[in-house]
Amino acid sequence: MRILYFDCFSGISGDMMVGALADLGVTPSTFEWELSNLEIGDYHLHFKRETTRRGISGVKFAAHGGAMHVDHHDHPHGHEAHDYDHGDHYKHESPDGHDEHSHAEIEHHHGHFHNSEHPTSYKYTEFGHSSSELNLLLSGSELSSFVKQHAISIFRRIAEAKATIHGVPSKEVQFEIGSIVDVVLTCIGLETFKAEQVHFSELVDGTGTVCHPYGSYSLPAPVTLEILHNLPIRQIPLPVELITPMGAAIVAEFQHSVGPMPRNRPSKVGYGLGIRDFAEHPNVLRAVLADLTANAGTN
Repeated sequence: MRILYFDCFSGISGDMMVGALADLGVTPSTFEWELSNLEIGDYHLHFKRETTRRGISGVKFAAHGGAMHVDHHDHPHGHEAHDYDHGDHYKHESPDGHDEHSHAEIEHHHGHFHNSEHPTSYKYTEFGHSSSELNLLLSGSELSSFVKQHAISIFRRIAEAKATIHGVPSKEVQFEIGSIVDVVLTCIGLETFKAEQVHFSELVDGTGTVCHPYGSYSLPAPVTLEILHNLPIRQIPLPVELITPMGAAIVAEFQHSVGPMPRNRPSKVGYGLGIRDFAEHPNVLRAVLADLTANAGTN
């Protein structure tokens, strides 16, 4: 049985998931082709191979909305902020194990896309789309049933958690373009590998506080903790947010188990890099494509 295992020793976010899946072998062109089936407005995609200060090489992914590229800073994961770069090219393997010549495929791939040829009646704001609008956009898209089903469910988990914490209608929760892209590409990447099960390690978050328009709160962030009901989580002495609400929702949506790695035979390993490069801790998400061994149970 083919499985995917994600080692969340440095937390998890949507952009790290996409980077890890790209490092496993999903090409930028595959992501882009499938994402073109969803009309969400203008956006940029960036894939870059880098090596962290702790010596781990992987793929850093970033996406943002708009016709112009704008950098933002100071967040370790996710699309609360961005800190992106450019690079060159590299040769990598496709998900089925065959080498591909990926001219502009990772180390650096930068794509700009717009939907002006297919105008939509849905209201677009600087935040992106509301939860209710996004549900309609996804439902009416030409994305696969798998991607639509799981993307809608992930956004629902986040919207309901924000509604509970902040006392707002879930249908009015806004999702910006970068966040929408992260979720949809994660679903596309997982479908590409056709894994029968997806497993995650114990979840790890930092300590201290997180600041947002509602004020400062202790980590894990309130929305993140709301999403992670009944799932194991612990903290490490790193004063930053390591698990984003989107990362938490991806785990809650796909997890077959959260804990130790089940007995398996690994065939590929990929690394998705976080935005920050910590001096004392590798800020990466490790993805393992493997086959369960005989009599392997879930742990």
